[in-house]
Amino acid sequence: MKRILTAWFLCLCMAASSWAAPRKWEEPIKPELNPEVQADGDSFGMTVDGEKGRRLERTYRLYGVDCPESDPKDPLVWERIQEQAKHFGVPAEQIPAWGKKAAELTERLLKKGKPKVFTFGRLGEEVQKNKGRRQRHYVLIEVTDQSGARRWLHELLLEAGLARAYGEPAPWPEKDLQRDGEKETREQFMKDLRKLESKAKRDKAGIWRKEG
Repeated sequence: MKRILTAWFLCLCMAASSWAAPRKWEEPIKPELNPEVQADGDSFGMTVDGEKGRRLERTYRLYGVDCPESDPKDPLVWERIQEQAKHFGVPAEQIPAWGKKAAELTERLLKKGKPKVFTFGRLGEEVQKNKGRRQRHYVLIEVTDQSGARRWLHELLLEAGLARAYGEPAPWPEKDLQRDGEKETREQFMKDLRKLESKAKRDKAGIWRKEG
């Protein structure tokens, strides 16, 4: 009986340690922008290698930022457009134009150099499904900026005044992608992004110029 109890206790300890283990970041293979998927600044289609080299189409969503919506004809996003207009302090009618500019910047950066996509799990965490829309997965993407430096795409969007710091609680990584998802880490990540947004606002970058 003692041996059985000991074995049972060890199993519980092993299970607990596996639950507490931080999730690892993975890098999907050979990511390429998929032009057939309608893109926003923070959501876009990419094609990656799946198992046995099979190419898979995925719609990715950036952690930590929210870009202006670009499709005013979509009734599902009109409420979001109004909310974004209030946040940025511009008329709702101007939001789609800024959304297109965000999408253009993202497309340009994804096509330049070799983007690196980082996900939890091979294909990334799923975003809650919306009826009639493609299933999306959370990602972080490293790109090459105009100076040739490697930067995070979400930071460049914030600095350009084409996004706001925004996102559900999630494990945010440092530059070396080694953070483990502690609450303090998530809060610090968003705090850093809000600083970038505040600077863009002070500098009157992008949408903060209050012009369409």
